Amino acid sequence: MPTTSTTTPPDLTAFLVAHKAMKAEYGRLADVAAAVDPADGDRVAAVEAHIAFMIKYLHHHHAPEDNDIWPALRLADPSAVAVLNRLEADHADIDVLLEQIGDRGRTPAQRAPILRELQARLADHLTLEEREAVPLIRRHLTQELLEEVHEKIMKSWDKPDLPFLFGIAVTYANKAETDHLLTTVPWFVRLLWRLVMRPTFNRRMRQVYGA
Repeated sequence: MPTTSTTTPPDLTAFLVAHKAMKAEYGRLADVAAAVDPADGDRVAAVEAHIAFMIKYLHHHHAPEDNDIWPALRLADPSAVAVLNRLEADHADIDVLLEQIGDRGRTPAQRAPILRELQARLADHLTLEEREAVPLIRRHLTQELLEEVHEKIMKSWDKPDLPFLFGIAVTYANKAETDHLLTTVPWFVRLLWRLVMRPTFNRRMRQVYGA
């Protein structure tokens, strides 16, 4: 995969907003999972659906790093090998936790401590990534390459998940980030977000977290 040093750093807004979401959302889910009444079938189903979505969310963030971004950085900067190896090893450890939180043979309450462990592991991992890998991405990778990766990610998502993908971004983005992210999608997607996707997302969040 071609890489090059560039004086214009690539746009990492969506990438870093995803980090904000991951640093917070698994902890919120841990609190809800610990407290949800097992007899409240609708609430349990909503919590399970959101856990399943957040498992996918993390997989869709890590896969392009492992398959595209880290290999490109290895080629561009051999001195980065040690930190990239550490980040890949973190992904493998986190995958074990994702498998455990997806195990519906355990109640949400039984998985709450694993969700908290995942949040702690992600906080350490993402801090390292932001400190070490993000400067490498800005130094070595082009906007064109990251747009190719982003397009691949978007095509890999199932359409029913898109309201939650957009919704999580808007939840954790500040106003400037939200305004910018909305400029990066076609007008009809912005319209769908306002008319269909946002109400769908908000309904799920009320079911999971309450009013």
